[in-house]
Amino acid sequence: MELAKIIQEIHRIRALGFVPNTATEKNIDGAIGRTFEDLLGVQENNLRDPDFLGFEVKTQRQLTKSAISLFTRAPNNPNRAMRLLRDTFGDYRDERFPAKKKLFASIFANRWGDVYEINKNEIGH
Repeated sequence: MELAKIIQEIHRIRALGFVPNTATEKNIDGAIGRTFEDLLGVQENNLRDPDFLGFEVKTQRQLTKSAISLFTRAPNNPNRAMRLLRDTFGDYRDERFPAKKKLFASIFANRWGDVYEINKNEIGH
């Protein structure tokens, strides 16, 4: 029954056509999600729970290079694990912060993801 309600809401919102951005943040991609949640009647929160009727709401601009993140996971052991990973495996890749190492990795459902030129052949797959 919840799925039918979600589909109904998506059709209702789509029928509105162009809707001005209701978000105040500067993050353009995040503003779309905030506007969509506003149209669904979802109050802004930072909870880990799903947004609407047991579903996590995700939006994306049609012409964007941004990925959709379902979750972020970080180790909590040992102490300062993220710093250790960044310092060990990160690199200097952001021109805005040339003296700061960064570490990014993505997992995809439909393809292998390369991390800093490391591919599946190098890890024994």
